Amino acid sequence: MTQYIHYEANIFMLNDMLKHLQRSLKIDIDNDYFLEKIKSDILFADGKLAAIYDSLKDSTLQLDKAQYFRHLYKTKGLFLEIAESILNNNTGRSLDFTDFNGRLKDVFFEQQFEYDDIGKILAKTNPDELDKDQISQEELMFLLSNDEDTPED
Repeated sequence: MTQYIHYEANIFMLNDMLKHLQRSLKIDIDNDYFLEKIKSDILFADGKLAAIYDSLKDSTLQLDKAQYFRHLYKTKGLFLEIAESILNNNTGRSLDFTDFNGRLKDVFFEQQFEYDDIGKILAKTNPDELDKDQISQEELMFLLSNDEDTPED
């Protein structure tokens, strides 16, 4: 039985998770409380981004493949920004990633390879296949939702 993969929703979820992680890394949160969670989130995102990349690349009949690659390209770019900020020690002062940097460098280079490959794929794509102003249904619902848990400024 063929499994349907919800690329757009999955990529959107990973992108949202990474945006939250990026914001969190800019504040001084306690190493003892959050370091292991941040590491596991990074490894989780790495695994899922790689799995989506592999699945899309292997797919021959996928509709909107170029659009999904475009979203994946942006999300991988965000992941690379986060990894680079950690590797360059541009995070909150309380976080110590020293024991994680070796693993993160490996992850960074693999994600960078896939990011570059997607860039090449997109460069070969017909621009008419990419609707740059399109907002997904999930993004629209997220943007229009009234999140009562979010404190107002």
